[in-house]
Amino acid sequence: MPCFLMLMVFLQAPEAPVGPTTKEWLEQKVKEAAARSLPQTKDEQETRKPDGRRELLRGLGLDPMPERTPLNARVTGVLDRDGYRIEKVAFESRPGFWVTAHVYVPDGKGPFPVIMNPHGHWQHKKTEPVVQSRLIFQALHGYLAMIVDSPGTSFEGDTPVERKQQGQHNDWRLTLSAGCASGFYVWDLMRAMDYLETRPEADMSRAGITGASGGGTATTYAFAADARYRCAVPVVYATSMEVNPHNGCLCNHVPGTLRIGDRSDVLALRAPAPVFLIGAEHDPEFPPEGLVRTGEKLQAIHALYGAADHVRWKVFPGNHDYGKSMREEAMGFFDLHLRGAGDGSPVPEPELKPEPALAEELIVLPQWPDGARTMLDIARERLRAANGTWQDVVALNGVGGGTREPSILTIESSRTRQVLRFRTGGNPDLPAVLHLPEAPRGGVLVLVSENGKDAAAAEFDVPGLTAAGYVCLCLDVVGTGELAGLDQRLTTYYGVAPAYLMAWCVRHALELWLGPNDAPVCVIGRGPVGAQVALFSALLRPQLRFVIGLDGLRSYEQLFTEEVNPLAVQPRAVNGATLEALRGAVTVPALWGFRGEPQPEWRKALDERFPR
Repeated sequence: MPCFLMLMVFLQAPEAPVGPTTKEWLEQKVKEAAARSLPQTKDEQETRKPDGRRELLRGLGLDPMPERTPLNARVTGVLDRDGYRIEKVAFESRPGFWVTAHVYVPDGKGPFPVIMNPHGHWQHKKTEPVVQSRLIFQALHGYLAMIVDSPGTSFEGDTPVERKQQGQHNDWRLTLSAGCASGFYVWDLMRAMDYLETRPEADMSRAGITGASGGGTATTYAFAADARYRCAVPVVYATSMEVNPHNGCLCNHVPGTLRIGDRSDVLALRAPAPVFLIGAEHDPEFPPEGLVRTGEKLQAIHALYGAADHVRWKVFPGNHDYGKSMREEAMGFFDLHLRGAGDGSPVPEPELKPEPALAEELIVLPQWPDGARTMLDIARERLRAANGTWQDVVALNGVGGGTREPSILTIESSRTRQVLRFRTGGNPDLPAVLHLPEAPRGGVLVLVSENGKDAAAAEFDVPGLTAAGYVCLCLDVVGTGELAGLDQRLTTYYGVAPAYLMAWCVRHALELWLGPNDAPVCVIGRGPVGAQVALFSALLRPQLRFVIGLDGLRSYEQLFTEEVNPLAVQPRAVNGATLEALRGAVTVPALWGFRGEPQPEWRKALDERFPR
């Protein structure tokens, strides 16, 4: 009997409890990462900041930083109102990428302190009456207030909002090189600040930022990325991921943010700059107990600077909103930290008269510019800058964990078929079916299908392979088969590619089964995800004898031109290596087949690699 078959002596334990589900495991991993230990000294926090800022910019798709190209800004109209005016402004945050905004300028002589106002998932974006009310209040109270439309669309439906032409927020391809829609939005806000620097009415030494929901996301990350803001008020967003990491729209899921830590750690990149966290009692997505947890952690970090009083938080009665009482409290905070006025107490809001949400006179660009670019156009262009190495990919994904417990459970067994579970300690059990030949030829095949182990048996013709003498291990990796349901939003928080995570499962299973032995193993994967699993497996376990990837991607660029399983996406791929470079780094003999092209004669190559 070949030596590798001697290792097939497994613990018979059909009654043993199964490991955590994919959902339970991934949620727990996110919560553990969010519970990063707090720094104990100011010096420790200062030491964390450079790495945190690097991860921040990578997650936002701003590494490398885009060029600050000409804004080509113009005012397309002015609406005079009692005590203020609304200027309709358009500019290009990147060449051909148009931004629409309103600037609310108070009557009187400036310069005025500035408040930037990203909006959230309101149906009418910048023209939603509750959003308008915030800026009107700010302008009447003596602030130059600016609101910038978010790029693209999310939940607006058929509402005629501006910038809708720039694409969908829930598009995984953005994470390849542009962070997510919030990465675009943060850059738009940075360029909006550049624009305000050209305005004599703006006192840029006294600038703050506030927004609710998705606008709270933009507030948090823009504040962390742009030191021109002296203070920030994120509203109904900044709850701790220790409490709830499930946050709806993909724009809330900045890739790799858990490398920084929790949301408190993101905000603490600007410590000791003042922050006021606002939440709502009835907000399941951003629960109040999570807001309190963020406030407690952020205040503890600010206390290291002798500035514990720079962090406040308050939970208001009501639902997910930015209502009047919230606005009044935020105004008191801005007065204290931007004007040195008052003690932070609420400022009464006067009666306000917002415009009708669909008023045509609020439109900045009635005719969308010809040849204007989209988020996908820019993401695709930025992806071409990828020139990293395999080591960069490992650093980006950072997967590890699990223990080498000797736990391979045999659930069912016959002479030619065994149903197994690979237990890796704290991670989900990996279900597998081992198909044994009557006359082994000396080759072990690990077969990975994007549809799981049962599909693998049909896709790779396991009966024909075992008849030819191959031992075939059909394995469910996370995201497939019994382990389906991988929450890609949570893996995005990690910055990890699903295919890389799946390859870790293959590696774990082989280490438990064969240890470091140089057994004659070949990993075969099919499809845009499966072929990447084979590729990453060869790089993670270079003692493999052979690797085959079929119907795979030649490059990540194919994701922009074809309908492909989103699990094939590598977040922050621009900071890693191309698929071409990774294939070139494989030291294992390999055979590749690509989508839309004739597939190689892999069975013939297999027989040549493992002769009888």
